[in-house]
Amino acid sequence: MMKRPNKKLIKILAIVLALLMLLSVFVGFGGMAAFGAEKLEEDGSGKDAELEQGMADIEAVMKILKENFKDKIEYEKLIDGAMNGMVESLGDRWSVYYADEETADAFESMANGEYQGIGIVMSQGSDGSLRILQVDKKGPAYEAGVRGGDTLLAVDGESLEGKTSRYAATLLRGEKGSRVLLTVERDGALHEFELVRDVIRTKSVYANMLNAKDFTDDALDLPIGYIEIASFDSDTGDEFSDAYDELNDAGMKALIVDIRDNDGGVIEQALRVASKLIPERRDIMHYEQQGEIIKSYKSTGTGNSKYPVVLLVNEGSASASEILAGALKDTGAASLVGTKTYGKGVAQVIIRANGKEGKAVKFSPYYFLTADKHEINEKGVEPDVFVNNYIGERSPELIEEYEKMADLAEDSKPRFGDRDLNVYAAQQRLKMLGYDDIRVTGFFDEATLEAVQDIQKNNGLYVYGALDYTTMRAIEKAAYFKAYGESSDDMQLIKAVELLVGSIESK
Repeated sequence: MMKRPNKKLIKILAIVLALLMLLSVFVGFGGMAAFGAEKLEEDGSGKDAELEQGMADIEAVMKILKENFKDKIEYEKLIDGAMNGMVESLGDRWSVYYADEETADAFESMANGEYQGIGIVMSQGSDGSLRILQVDKKGPAYEAGVRGGDTLLAVDGESLEGKTSRYAATLLRGEKGSRVLLTVERDGALHEFELVRDVIRTKSVYANMLNAKDFTDDALDLPIGYIEIASFDSDTGDEFSDAYDELNDAGMKALIVDIRDNDGGVIEQALRVASKLIPERRDIMHYEQQGEIIKSYKSTGTGNSKYPVVLLVNEGSASASEILAGALKDTGAASLVGTKTYGKGVAQVIIRANGKEGKAVKFSPYYFLTADKHEINEKGVEPDVFVNNYIGERSPELIEEYEKMADLAEDSKPRFGDRDLNVYAAQQRLKMLGYDDIRVTGFFDEATLEAVQDIQKNNGLYVYGALDYTTMRAIEKAAYFKAYGESSDDMQLIKAVELLVGSIESK
């Protein structure tokens, strides 16, 4: 009789197997590799006896499962289950296992604010046609002559009739330097464009000059620079510095920085923006791991000392945005106006199972603390002046409907073809928002994909159709405003202008 495997052994299968894979990934991961090595060498042998024993047990159990399970099963499926189990055991909603390389690549592209393709945004009409909505002026498509309003008919000679926008997007993307042929229809005529794919970098910083007299009665004729940071991409620091210098040259006398609904991104870029606004050299952020401060970051000491600054924040300001908010608040470099920030005070890194390719794990190695070592996670950053842009009750019926909806959780990122509770919750809200073709089933169908892409396009998000954290929040916010109402005026911006006018007048 075959010996029955030990229950305790099976229980540790997921965690130990995943640990082994992670340790293999840490090699070549820079500072993280060094940290992992220090931990293993504490016993002087460079080995982890518990891990070695666990791996021996795992090998035995996996062979038993592979050879004796009632259905045919592959090792890859067992490994995926082990990795998922390990990540879930962390109890950290921000940690995710990416079983396929495409999903991991999409996350990294969004975090860096870039992707490889031709630089267009398209949408599928009710008749199935693929209409090009936007064309990036710095991308290959624009340079070749493709324009918004064109209808995409074929890619490399392959007809897109009856195909989804998601399918078309897979044909359009590819490695930098590769060629692709587009066939489009414009004003009844066919046009062909041969393009060379390139790295498309999304813009994260938008700036313009405001005047105080346009916001408040009897205000000064005061030029106020306004810079919105939509996300912290890999070059946000440079974009912000350029925008600041342009506004400075144009004669601004005060500055508003808007990070409302900015859900974060690259932490280094938030620190660079902070240094541009903080005049003295001092701590602006700390990493905490297992109860200890392991690294602190200082401002450069070369930041703004000429103008009063107001930072606009709200409940959608998260992660790297909260690092900036905490740094400016604790150093007194800016006054914060708005509502309390989201409260995501953990940093993530992404590691690959095979060097730079393949399956990946995104996990949280650190908490980050503000300049004065205040916690952010689950607490957020409080504004100096609380101002809410919401107004009172508008529709009792919609409020009742909204309150009965399923919660939009942040522990999954479903895509086309998935069945998920987040899909069900999103469909409820999309139905309320007027997407009448939506069926509330929990299945990510074509109508749901089109609605999600429309939400992403209308909110200036990466239009790729996945129900990610940022998109879920945009849907949630739109549904809330639909039920409760929103002020027609930006009361937070008005208050920021009033504070800056008062600051100038008091000098």
